[in-house]
Amino acid sequence: MKGHCSLIGSKTGKILGYKWRSKSCRICQKAEHEGKIVRKHTCRKNFTGSAKAMEPDMVEEMVTDSIEKGAKITAIIGDEDTTTIARLRAKVDPRIKKLSDSNHIKNLSVPKNPENLANLGSTQSNESFNKSVAAKAPKNRFYGGSGSLGYRIAAAVAQKNKGHQYTVDVNVSTGLSPGIYTQKLATLRDLQARKRRAVATTKAAKLRRITLKSNRNQKTSASLCDLKEEDINEIPPPSSKPENNAMCLEDATEYTQIYFDIEATGLSRTSHITQLSAIRGEEMFSTYVLQSCEITSKAAEITGLTFQNNSLFFHNEIVPALNIKAGLFKFIQFLEKSEKNVLFGHNSFNYDCPVLYNALDNCNLLSRFESNILGFVDTLKLFKNVYPGLHSYSQSKLCLTLLDFTYGAHNAEEDVTALQKLVKEKIHNTCQMKTAFYSKNCILYQYSCLKKLHQNLPSLKLLINTKVITLRTATAIAKSGLNFYHLKLAFTRNGISGIKYIFTEKCGSSVRVTKSSKIITSVSDFFEKM
Repeated sequence: MKGHCSLIGSKTGKILGYKWRSKSCRICQKAEHEGKIVRKHTCRKNFTGSAKAMEPDMVEEMVTDSIEKGAKITAIIGDEDTTTIARLRAKVDPRIKKLSDSNHIKNLSVPKNPENLANLGSTQSNESFNKSVAAKAPKNRFYGGSGSLGYRIAAAVAQKNKGHQYTVDVNVSTGLSPGIYTQKLATLRDLQARKRRAVATTKAAKLRRITLKSNRNQKTSASLCDLKEEDINEIPPPSSKPENNAMCLEDATEYTQIYFDIEATGLSRTSHITQLSAIRGEEMFSTYVLQSCEITSKAAEITGLTFQNNSLFFHNEIVPALNIKAGLFKFIQFLEKSEKNVLFGHNSFNYDCPVLYNALDNCNLLSRFESNILGFVDTLKLFKNVYPGLHSYSQSKLCLTLLDFTYGAHNAEEDVTALQKLVKEKIHNTCQMKTAFYSKNCILYQYSCLKKLHQNLPSLKLLINTKVITLRTATAIAKSGLNFYHLKLAFTRNGISGIKYIFTEKCGSSVRVTKSSKIITSVSDFFEKM
């Protein structure tokens, strides 16, 4: 658990102070885990309270430090949390005023203190700073257990106050040559930042932001209208994740290995297939597919495929292509030539399978396809398990690192040939494949969750935009088969108990959505105010 806080002057926009808190220290944790005495070190654990108490603690220390240095602080701007201001008035100065943040106030249907609307402030500069910190210390990585977090936040502070020129100043202060390229890059980045700020303050830019926001709100309203409240009288039951049985891989002679790959119009899980290839031993299947949507520029750059005048081109040369249903039908016929097929694909669980299942479902061929397979092996996961510590696990890099050969990557036909060679020569233990195996029931469950997500998530935008729930929570709700009106129906029937019941319903070994009382209360409060 870690956190940081910044104190920014409302007029200058400069950071007056910053603090960070961490509830752990890696050196202490390692010593405790190994049962050893902790060596002498600078312990990074500087907080033991709850996560909610972090912000008031940091704000109190920052304000105290600033006052001791001669700053005169008469008011602070923040959200509607009263804990921080209460602590400041009790421990620092009882005369400090609290100004509400305009961005938080407008998300509240009824402000807690309507009189505060007369004098609003803004924490937009703090949010901007938080983005800079997130770029240097991403939330998906933990730096709080070492001094790295402090250095990264300090770098963000320097960038906020001085611009990218701080990198040059750091080099000079440590006796290092700043370097010509470092100076040029810092100057360029600062120039770009000034231009962005200048453009952002123009009337045209402000009008554009207002228009874009209005369009987003209209889309949210339209998505809510797509679901007719009167049509929803029941709440769907939760679906449990099926067991992933890999017993079929016990004996390599008991199943058929087929290596497949897909190229598509984009990187989303609903992209349209442009090329589908598979190989079984020496037998190759490959077809190009005429898609019904545009190929993104990124996909075109990677695959070399473009679509012009109802024809598909590969590196500017026209290639014969089938419509999607005919292409998938031929692929199924290829599978029907063998029994107990297991499909091997690189990153197939996260990309190829959802794209393939989406196409099969749209063409009403999913059940026939599933009758000819046992499951899938994701070779990306397989090689991560068997060869840990490699710099990259992309298929082309694996071929170069493990087999010392290169090939035309992102051409499905060449991809499957290379993948078969890679697995045949570098994976010798079939038991290792079990760790990367997904049964067809698991893949179908994953696909059904994605369908529910795309169907239900738009209806939850109102809860996301008003910060009742996070996008992560909304995703969990949508994947569980619930939409906005299901939640409303549950609350109408039984209040907060109704929300708690559907969120905590047993779904296999876990719950349907969450056990968090904070989230349950937040959702219930929203519907109560409607």
